[in-house]
Amino acid sequence: MAPRTLYLTRPSPDARWVAFARYEAGLHQAWLLDLEAPERTPVLSHTLERGAVPAWFDWAPDSEHVALSATSPDGPWLRAYSIATRDDVGPAVPFTIPLDATSSVPTFQWSPSGDSLQYYFQHVDLATSETEFRLYLVDMSAEAPKESVLLSTFDERYWSSDGVWSPDGRRVAFHAELAGPPLRSAQFASDTSAPTVPIKQHAGDFESVQKQSWSPDSQALYFTGSQADRVERLYKGDLSGDAVQLSRATASVSGLYVSAVPGCIAYSQLLPVPAVTIVNEPTMTYFEIGQPEWNNPSWTGNFDSSFAVWVSDASGLRGLLYITNSVDAGDTLAWASVSDCVPSKPYVLIAGKKHQSISTPSVSTAPRMEERL
Repeated sequence: MAPRTLYLTRPSPDARWVAFARYEAGLHQAWLLDLEAPERTPVLSHTLERGAVPAWFDWAPDSEHVALSATSPDGPWLRAYSIATRDDVGPAVPFTIPLDATSSVPTFQWSPSGDSLQYYFQHVDLATSETEFRLYLVDMSAEAPKESVLLSTFDERYWSSDGVWSPDGRRVAFHAELAGPPLRSAQFASDTSAPTVPIKQHAGDFESVQKQSWSPDSQALYFTGSQADRVERLYKGDLSGDAVQLSRATASVSGLYVSAVPGCIAYSQLLPVPAVTIVNEPTMTYFEIGQPEWNNPSWTGNFDSSFAVWVSDASGLRGLLYITNSVDAGDTLAWASVSDCVPSKPYVLIAGKKHQSISTPSVSTAPRMEERL
């Protein structure tokens, strides 16, 4: 009997379904298991072409579809499918525009309600090295995906980034490089209820736009951009096209952390001095928090947006959990309690360890951390 391998297990948000991949006899397959069915018999949804391999599953928040990403049979190009579970397990069907041998859909993201998704399309012309990067929207309210609608649409040649949904599901943010001349970058937001020309979120242009994150109430968009001096600055756009700089004039931003409370954010910087800065927007007050080793003139290190998370529970915002990296001291895990977006003195939880990582804590994590402090 040929060996069989099960992998990529992914439960649905409503805990009814489990999606998983199976490899047997040289073929990879997508299977679904209904945990509420009397016999709990797995159902085969899709068998990929020989050479194609599943990459990941991603459930819609309403659990009525699961999206599957898989490599193409002839290369690393990613293909995307959806499997409906509304009435029964349906077949895996592509939800993208037709893809040729050098096209790929490297990322996609469900809307907060699960009734639509947006995906990032890439195409490379191997003969000319010309590239296309675009952003599309798909209505997933029915069992079968509807036709893709272009979210990134301009009168000139452009290259889009991948998109980020607003928490209310009404808009998708992305940045794009516009061919010009001159070549320039800008931050945009598109309305998903009736896609039109994307709204530019600021006056002027940037040489590069790096990070983007929505406010929890969907009323503002935070993003970072840099000019010829290559200093990455933090901005806040009001969705109408007006943006203000939030980072201090001399700060070079390296990480952006938006909390669950509107008007309370943080960013990390290496210049002019290493710091994590919490911004209380209603009062426009800045609080720099940091670690003792940063005061050492020989200190070297870096930050990344994946190295910090805000911690909240039913009572509100509790604090910021973050990692600093030092060549001399290693990775330091630290915690700063926050009340009304005003931090208290930070504490070192774990110092001098290599390759630390953190993920979003559960609601019960914050009280236990306070007990440790």
